[in-house]
Amino acid sequence: PAYVYPAPAYAYAYPVPVPYPVAQTPAPLLPRTIRRDGLTFGGALGWGAISAEKCTTCGNGFGTDLHIGAMLHHRVALLADFHWVYREYDSGGLAGRQVTLNNLVIAGALQAWALDRLWLRGGVGRGTLHHTSWMGADAWASAVAYVWGVGLELFQASTFAVDLQYVGAYGAYRGGG
Repeated sequence: PAYVYPAPAYAYAYPVPVPYPVAQTPAPLLPRTIRRDGLTFGGALGWGAISAEKCTTCGNGFGTDLHIGAMLHHRVALLADFHWVYREYDSGGLAGRQVTLNNLVIAGALQAWALDRLWLRGGVGRGTLHHTSWMGADAWASAVAYVWGVGLELFQASTFAVDLQYVGAYGAYRGGG
């Protein structure tokens, strides 16, 4: 026959009093995960410059950079890159005679993250220079263009970043780049 013994009225283990508080071990910090995959796009607004040999009217203007592309690897992106610099100035220093100078570069580029926050960009495409005189006459020039850039991501979230960047383009136009 099986005998069942009743549970004793006292506990088997008594709590041990701790004379001082025990420090809890903090949970380890998880590594920050930056997600770089799928579609990528971005843009920048700022200062730009147009310069060329024998160009007395070139100079500073409004600049933009826009790009859209796909991540090939978590550190490499293939981009369609658009650079545009717009400059407006007075012809011959005479007020009211506004002349515009536009430089647009459309290129295919690769952007690679050399470090977690530092990226480099390079590519080739087509550059177009457009000059409009104060009388409305247009002049156009197109050429092969090369783009480059370097950026430092100042803020990173899981799916976007804010960076400080320097981008440039060189158009091999006839008569001076």
